[in-house]
Parts: sequence; C-alpha cells; structure tokens
Amino acid sequence: MNNIGDGGKKMFKIMKLVVVITIVVSFCLGGTASAQKTLKVFTDLTPGQPDPNTGVMLHEFENIANEWEKLHPGVKIEFVVQPWTSEQDMRTWHITQLAAGTVPDLMSTQPNWIREDLGKGWWVNLDPYLAEKNPYNPQYETWEDNFYPNLDIWRLVDGHRYTASTTQVQCVLYYNKDIFRELGLGEPNTWSELMEGAKKIKSAGYIPFAWTLSDLNQLTWTSGWFTNFVFGDRFDEFNSNDDEVVSDWELAKTIREGIFTATQPEYRECLRLMKEMSQYWSPGCIGATRPTTYREWVMGEAVIFEDGSWNFYGIDNDPLRDFDYGAFYYPRLTSKASPFIKSDDIPLNNKAAGYGDNMGVPTVTKERGTFDLAIDFFRFFTNPERITALCQEAYRLPNVKGAIGHPLLKDIVPTLGYPLYRWEEEDVWLTIEYGAKYLQMWQDIYMGNLTLDEAAEKMQQDLMIAADNVWEIREKALQK
Repeated sequence: MNNIGDGGKKMFKIMKLVVVITIVVSFCLGGTASAQKTLKVFTDLTPGQPDPNTGVMLHEFENIANEWEKLHPGVKIEFVVQPWTSEQDMRTWHITQLAAGTVPDLMSTQPNWIREDLGKGWWVNLDPYLAEKNPYNPQYETWEDNFYPNLDIWRLVDGHRYTASTTQVQCVLYYNKDIFRELGLGEPNTWSELMEGAKKIKSAGYIPFAWTLSDLNQLTWTSGWFTNFVFGDRFDEFNSNDDEVVSDWELAKTIREGIFTATQPEYRECLRLMKEMSQYWSPGCIGATRPTTYREWVMGEAVIFEDGSWNFYGIDNDPLRDFDYGAFYYPRLTSKASPFIKSDDIPLNNKAAGYGDNMGVPTVTKERGTFDLAIDFFRFFTNPERITALCQEAYRLPNVKGAIGHPLLKDIVPTLGYPLYRWEEEDVWLTIEYGAKYLQMWQDIYMGNLTLDEAAEKMQQDLMIAADNVWEIREKALQK
C-alpha cells in the first residue's frame, strides 16, 4: 500500500466511498424483497376463493389490486382469507385480531361491531378522509359524494363514521313457485297471508320454512321486522334525538329507565309472533346450518328459504334445483296479525339499509406505516367502474354512484328506496353477546325448556346487563 502514489491513494478512497454508499443504500432498501411493503386486505369478496354464497370463483379484486400495484411500485396487496362460519365466530376472530394488533390494514367488518368497539381506539374515524377529494373519481367534490347517502346511517354516538359501505344487500324470501301453484298460493302481501300459506303448505306435507336455529340471521331478521310494526306507535318514546332511528344507546337509555322491558306486552307479543311462526320451521332447525337448510329447500323438501340478495346466483345456477323459483320481500304486519298494530299502513322499510361490504381502517396501520396506502386503495376501488366489476362478478348491488349492480337483482332494487328501518334486530340492538343469549333463549323455547313468560323474565335480566354495557361504551366514547 506504501508503494501506491497520490493518484492511486485518491482512487482507492473514491472506490472505498462507493462501496460504503452501496452498502448503505443496499441496507436502506433491503433488496427487492425487504423493500417491498405489504398491504393486507380482508374483504367478503376474497379473490382466488369461491364466493360463499354463489360458488363463483372470484377474481376481480385481484385484477383491481394488480392495477393499483402498478401505481405503487414496491407495494404488494395480500388478501387475507377467513371463511365465514357464523356471525358469532367471525366477531370473535375480529376481536382477537384487533386486540393483538394483527388485524389486516383494510378490513371488511360489521359497522355495529365497530359501535361495540368505541373507546378502545381500534378504528380510524373516516370523516376527515371522506371530506377530501377522491383522486380516482374526481368528478365529485369529496370522497363521500361518491357514495349514496346511507353512509350516515352508521354515524355513531361520538358523531363519527368508521366504515363506508361499498355494496348493498337485501333480505328476501325465496320460494318454490311450483309448489305455490300446486297449492293455489300467491306471493303474500301481509304477514297473516304468509302464515296462512305456511299452514296450507304444512298440511300438504311440505316443510314451510327451511330454517336454521344454530345462528342468529334468520331469527333476528324476523324478530327485527316484528319490532318495527308492534312498537310502531311508540317510536317517539324511544327516539330521543329525532333522527328517525332507534340507536343502541337510545334503547339502552329506555331499558335503564324502565320504559322498554322484555316483560312488557309489546315485547311478549313479538315473542308470540315468533312462536307462532316456529311451528313451520324445519324440524331439525336447532342443529341445522344455513347450507343444510338451503339444500333442504333446493331439493324441494321445504318451500320458503329466508336469506338474502347474495344468493340469487347460486339459486339461479344450482343444478340440484328442478323447480321454478321466485322471491318476495318481507310482507307487512297489519292489525290482523296483532292487536298491538294500530295501523294497517305502517310503511315497509329497507331492512338491510346500511349493510353490505362495509370497510374500515384499523388504527394500528398508523404505527405500521400502511395507513396512507390503505386509504388510497380504499379510494381506488370505490371508483364506479371498479365497483361495477365487483358487483357483476359477485352478484351484488352497488353503494357507489354510477356503478351498476347485477341485472339478476333488478326486482329487489325498489326495496332499497324504502324508508330506513326504525328498529334494529336483537343481535344489533345492543351487543353481540346479547344476540347470542337471544339465540340460546329461542333454542330453549323451541325445545320446550322455556315458556314465553319464563323467556321474557330471562331476557329482561339480559337486557339490563346489555344496556349497562352499551351505556358504559357510550360514556367512554364521549370522553375521548
């Protein structure tokens, strides 16, 4: 080294500096693999997986992700797979992921679950971002303007929204047209007509309703429908903020004040209506799952299958079905169904308003450095063309202006324009734990372990506990 001249020494220093810079740059970039960021997304429309309702293999979200990745070199979207088993199990998975900080960066969730999470700091308030322009749909002044106005349904007690719905769904009752024709039945206009038809169906040797009592959905969709009519003329007693919807905290307030009880005549009447209907459910409903009850219906053993718009494709293309089918919306309850219903003109409401594929962003993304990416991808795919592609593939209805839903669902679109539901169903009323107790109660009633009077007394205890839990969540949320 001593024999190297001044020029050689200078060159050596330059080479040494280049090596150091190369090492530093290499360390900072970490090579191609380590430089790449991953954005984890959990959605009901998981690409590479069959849609659980239609059986169609989904691809469009992957196409959208590939398109977005080209605009964000070094970022890869990974879709998280978590099959839906039951509402209770999915909620448990959500809580586990959120509490552990392992939750995906952008996540499909039930907005009422986020309502239960208030005060825990798990979710990002989307209001400031909805108020900004969406660069991928610049024709609107704000990102919120991209959506239909029903985003406001899920403005929570702290005044904020933590989800935005990208698609819409609706509850419907599918029926076997061949058997309806055989028995001289038409689509019912009232609940009483539906029960009269069910009686005729059962007398003919068929199962009227393909029914499961192993999860909450069919049960609470129906109980929520009853409540909107039976409590119709008492609505103003519960809606203290005049927003046309009884929120969880408003219900909790009336429970704590003794205005609403499970032992009052109206609530007992809702139990009676469900008990009347239960004689027409599938005989093995307690152990049945939704797939088994669907099979019972599609094989022609049961006549009516209560489900949702997400099942149109599966039914329309099921090779097991060898009968003509139709679908109708929940029929109105009138004074004939119950003496507690004072008017026969209580308007039908949009039962599934605010539901669909609701997406939220967990706060942990801010620590990970993925928050801006999550918001950007969220905005990217809520462009009308991309939502149209998702709806066409998965047989959905859009919640983005300018997007087009699948034509097979055109007959149920008018129900989306009905007024908002005023009362939620039991698993959304207060907490998911209360909903689970409601399901257990009905299993006991169905098996003959509880009378309706005993059930009402039991549920009153559960109502009080749930109302206190909701009030505690509300107080914590308002203190933030």
